[in-house]
Amino acid sequence: MADASSGAGDRATLSFASAGKSIGVDWHRAARPGIRPAVLMLHGRDGPDRFADAYRFAARELSERGYHVLFVHYFDASTDDTLFGGAGLANFFAWMRVVEDCVGWAGSQADVDPERVAVLGVSLGASIALAQASQDRRIKAVIDFYGMLPLPALAMTHRMPATLILHGAQDWVVHVAAAYQLDAFLNTIGATHETHIYPDAGHGFRDTVGADAVRRTIAFLDRHVGERAG
Repeated sequence: MADASSGAGDRATLSFASAGKSIGVDWHRAARPGIRPAVLMLHGRDGPDRFADAYRFAARELSERGYHVLFVHYFDASTDDTLFGGAGLANFFAWMRVVEDCVGWAGSQADVDPERVAVLGVSLGASIALAQASQDRRIKAVIDFYGMLPLPALAMTHRMPATLILHGAQDWVVHVAAAYQLDAFLNTIGATHETHIYPDAGHGFRDTVGADAVRRTIAFLDRHVGERAG
């Protein structure tokens, strides 16, 4: 494993261990000095490369505002990205374990505040982020870009950290009903949350919608793990 020590504003490719596997992570260091909050970023079903420019844009925006951003290559934990049947369930649990281990690894770094760790997930990554956040009290905030809380987690969960739900009303992959279901569930358990539905967006945020989603994400993080938290 490598540690994350380098200059503010830098980007480094590092790794940590999860269940005996080496997991790659692109660390975008906070552009502000001192002990800073960290945001784990989880890519979607298409993997880390297809929308790399969009991920880098979001990571750069967050890091410039004082957040360490860890773009986690969680597919490294599995031999494939199967999502169905027994293999899919095993993979999903392995990917949740990656997030669990990454939270601990990030929190052990000298310039990360372990009490201010958030997870941002996109599509499949959002489902993993929500599922792990429902079980892991070290995660203080979770951002859901057009994902869903899987039904088994929904049935077993009695608490969630502060949650931001961002979804497109025209999503043809993960229907917007998933966002409304999660919003209703969070109301039921009394969890702090915000929901914004983009009326004309589908599965993926681009152009002005993408910029607005990043803006909302930064404002949400500032309130819950950033300078204005508490």
